[in-house]
Amino acid sequence: MRISSMVRGICVGTFTVLATIVALPSASQAQTEFFNWTSDHCTGGCNPSGTVTVTQSGSTLTFVSTLGDSLEYLGGNGAGIAATFAFELSGISSVTFSAITDGSQTFAPNATTPTSIMMDGAGTYNFGVTCTTCGPGGSNPDGNSISFSITAAGLSLANLVPVAGSFFAADVISCKTG
Repeated sequence: MRISSMVRGICVGTFTVLATIVALPSASQAQTEFFNWTSDHCTGGCNPSGTVTVTQSGSTLTFVSTLGDSLEYLGGNGAGIAATFAFELSGISSVTFSAITDGSQTFAPNATTPTSIMMDGAGTYNFGVTCTTCGPGGSNPDGNSISFSITAAGLSLANLVPVAGSFFAADVISCKTG
């Protein structure tokens, strides 16, 4: 991890999601799984908080990730961190990304086929999105929410699997002082 050289104290790093809370039962309806950000890999600690909601509708998964207070997403272009938000899909050879939003910054998929996305202490994932206009090392962070959808033949919530016990990893900054 790295620490920004800005005047105020800022911790930069990754944190990951560990536990599933609930899934709706019917295969004919949209199914939703809820996750909490729980694991902290930040230098100096980021106090992970927030949620990730993944909804399946047909062969589309829609992700909505919201960070807790004082946390913002970064560009994922720092040493050891290759994405802003990363996840692992098993058994999927190609996806189509759509509707990547989060406010004023621009996001792009890391790849549409499985690749190696290093998320420092959080592990290596095979899909992710990166803020292409956020700055490195804590410069120009952007907001605390990201949403996007992916579509693939046969894609379901069951294809979403953990890496080293965590379903997701994110490059974040804590904007609190100290």
